[in-house]
Amino acid sequence: MNHKIQEIDQILKEIAQIASQKPEFSHSNKRTDDIIYNYLIFRNVSEKDRGLDFTKSPNRFFKSVFEKWIQQNRRKNTKVFIDEEWKYFCQFLSKDEGAALHSREHLKVYVPLDGDHIEKGANLLFDFLDQNGISHASKIGKRVRFDDIVIRLVNKEDLSKLLNFIESNSYIQKGLLPSNPFAFQQNNIALVCDGSKSYNETVSSLISMYMVEKKRNNQLNQVGYMDFFQTVEKWYRGSFMKEGESPLAEKFHFTDGSKIAENYKEIISLMLKVQGSRFGMEDYLDHYDKAKKAKEEVRVIPPKPIPIMTLEEKEKRKEQLKALLFDQPERLREELNELEDTDEIDVTEIVEQASSNLDQTLLSAIETMQKKMDLESSLNGIGAFIHSGNARYITRLDHLRERLVNSYFREDMKRKLEESHQSFHEYAKKKLQENGISGNQMS
Repeated sequence: MNHKIQEIDQILKEIAQIASQKPEFSHSNKRTDDIIYNYLIFRNVSEKDRGLDFTKSPNRFFKSVFEKWIQQNRRKNTKVFIDEEWKYFCQFLSKDEGAALHSREHLKVYVPLDGDHIEKGANLLFDFLDQNGISHASKIGKRVRFDDIVIRLVNKEDLSKLLNFIESNSYIQKGLLPSNPFAFQQNNIALVCDGSKSYNETVSSLISMYMVEKKRNNQLNQVGYMDFFQTVEKWYRGSFMKEGESPLAEKFHFTDGSKIAENYKEIISLMLKVQGSRFGMEDYLDHYDKAKKAKEEVRVIPPKPIPIMTLEEKEKRKEQLKALLFDQPERLREELNELEDTDEIDVTEIVEQASSNLDQTLLSAIETMQKKMDLESSLNGIGAFIHSGNARYITRLDHLRERLVNSYFREDMKRKLEESHQSFHEYAKKKLQENGISGNQMS
């Protein structure tokens, strides 16, 4: 049994002990997910480092680490800031406004540094990225954990440069914590692809489901590496290959064929593949290429031939297409032309409607949220969903959660906020004002 298998086996047995003692593990829920998530990210962090908070200064004479990263930033190509609505992270963003910011898939690199090395180590990392003109969208959490520094890249050559730099830098090597064993590891650096979701949260949720099932069947004493991955593979085949039943769709709130289903399929397939003894860098890069291509070629049009439609059905389908927020107008032209009597249709006009459609979706979401809470709470919930991707911030009322999760609302809104240099609250309140709507009117 190699070291990685031993470590995962030990982690699962430790979590089984926790599950046996906590009544929350009677069913899989956000509480059990969070218990496991926090256990994993802090497992190898010292008690001293667990007490650190990089948003707080040690005393009134010193700045916090976050403040120092921002105020001492002299890099030509890197913006460093704290999003007012997501203060847990200090953001590091290349100023090129290029592929890393707008990509729906990334080469996601976790560099886990301990409390003694993270301040200087982060400066070394982002100096290197800046000096080499590497496009990235990155962040650092306010606490020491096995995923405290997250660097998102899109260029495979840039990944190679970064990994070589980390391996050759003695200061960073000295401060590295053990990385996530459920991810692909390269010299103690964890590499994943997770689209708009969180790889580590997904792993935690799968372990949560597994522990609840074992506890329900009085089998916590049988928990182990092989049994866990065989169970996850069974669920995977049930959900994505239709080989039996699976609880994944209910757990992760997706429907068959939706973009969110594809996202989880990619995450879970990677988690299963990296356990293979022969899985290497070429395999990881191949997985990234396929995941990126799948997102670039999201099918918003049914496969041809278009079924025979009545005139009423044809008009309805045209309106459905025009109501979507299209990323790929050229892929729409073919179906739209077949639905029109004329030879050509101005797809540009449809694309220009995207911004107004986004705003309409936003206003509709606020209106639905306000049926359950006040305006400020509604904005807080939608804003938290946009930043974290956690669908639990969105009410299920009127199928709002499903509608937002299975659309590109979150990604398009994040892009819109970045382009407009506004916080979500500023943007949302401006749109409410422009449409002559107050919180009271919507509730």
